[in-house]
Amino acid sequence: MHIYEENKYNILAVDHGNYAIKTSFDQFTSGLREDSVAPAMGEEYISYKDGKWMLSGDVPNYIRSKTEYENLFVQTLFAAARESKNQRLDLSRPVSLAVGLPPMHMRTEKKEIEKYFKERNETRLVYNGSKGIPLIFDSVYVYPQALSAIAYVKYAASTGDLPKPKFIDFPSLLIVDIGGGTADTIYIRDGKTVLSLCKSYELGTNFLIETIMNDMSMNLGITISSRIAEDILMGRPNIYTIDPDDETSRQVERIIRRARKEHVKNLLSKIMMDISDARAVPCIFEGGGAELLKNEIMSDSLAKIRSPKCEFLTDPHYNARGYFYLTDLQKRQVK
Repeated sequence: MHIYEENKYNILAVDHGNYAIKTSFDQFTSGLREDSVAPAMGEEYISYKDGKWMLSGDVPNYIRSKTEYENLFVQTLFAAARESKNQRLDLSRPVSLAVGLPPMHMRTEKKEIEKYFKERNETRLVYNGSKGIPLIFDSVYVYPQALSAIAYVKYAASTGDLPKPKFIDFPSLLIVDIGGGTADTIYIRDGKTVLSLCKSYELGTNFLIETIMNDMSMNLGITISSRIAEDILMGRPNIYTIDPDDETSRQVERIIRRARKEHVKNLLSKIMMDISDARAVPCIFEGGGAELLKNEIMSDSLAKIRSPKCEFLTDPHYNARGYFYLTDLQKRQVK
């Protein structure tokens, strides 16, 4: 039986992205809203402290220090409830929580994250008005983002679940993880992570969405929410791009193309400035942002500011599966 299906050690692996929350198989937008009463029409909610918390579906503002707010924990409660509902987690047993941080933040924030969740241990999880059950963490594991995804991909390739990426075992390698809030780089030299070259840039897709909102307001006089801007960016149906013969639609398309290209150009330029060997080693792009911006990243016009050898590992669940795999591995070794 696959370790993710067996879940012998009752692991809850959560990738707390600024744009979306991911478990090994589930995903939902990070945005939350709080009310004093339960929602109508069967909307899922968590009762926590004195409020009822719902998933807003909106793209939240970027938060640098997530442990200053309750949102991080409420997002974790939603993840636990949904994993239990889908019979992938047993809430009657203690849970091993596995989460992640950008590699450059591991030294400074790992203990803070562990403390944050341990202080909330045994919180009663009340989902959709249920009687509730104490969510007991028997341990909290914190792993480096992006590197955990690489660990999972190597494991999955060894079991035949995934094809082995061409560059994943290169001794020197650049990893670029483009998320909602940040784009994080990890530089590996001779098989070891070079911490001084691990960078975090506030250039995730949330900031691209903000740029589109501002450009449409300034250039077209059109005010839109982050959700509509996200629809436009993702190519979902919306009134602003539905008619290619409409002048407004053409203007919006030009704004989107320009914003995407400038965003990627800015990111790749910063990486080139900070990592002198960025073009001399293979580069693996990870995350939903990398999938979204793949065409711009690989465009001929930006070839001079990126590695000529690139691969994309963009499944949004890879980090969470990496946290799960590494926790399962540690538990088995202890046993």
